[in-house]
Amino acid sequence: MWRSVRAADLSRVFHRAGGTDVAERLCDQDLDRIGAEVIYPHGTLNSFTSPDPAFQLAMARVYNDYYNETFSGHPERFVVSVVISMIKIESAVAEAKRVSALDFRSLSIPMHVPRLPYNMADYEPFWTTAAELGISLALHVFTAAKTSDATQPARAAPGEDLAYKIIEQAGA
Repeated sequence: MWRSVRAADLSRVFHRAGGTDVAERLCDQDLDRIGAEVIYPHGTLNSFTSPDPAFQLAMARVYNDYYNETFSGHPERFVVSVVISMIKIESAVAEAKRVSALDFRSLSIPMHVPRLPYNMADYEPFWTTAAELGISLALHVFTAAKTSDATQPARAAPGEDLAYKIIEQAGA
């Protein structure tokens, strides 16, 4: 049973209204007989590619607060994987604790952190915190972009893959 797609939905650059309109998204879930879904962060590449720890943390907090405002009213239907910047481990620990207190159940971390591989002992406080909180970790392949010193976030044109654009700008 499909319903017609509104013209306004088709004109959106990234997605139709069900992408951010919770009522529409719940309707889509019901029509598709989906009981719950995992929501992965949108725009993480813009934060993970900056070499500035304060910028990465600020971007993560903005996204995480937005996800909290948007989806927290339906924890039985949405498992949101929030953004965790790993460039400064103490900040990652603090943000993990903050979002756990908001009842988030998944943390999205970048595929790698330049100059600080995940197998280093430096990460032990973060791994311990995640384990103690009982919170899942998620890695998304498109967060493996190289660090950029761009002053403006990259935006993809409709139909263009943002991940490849950022990697191309970084000189890969």
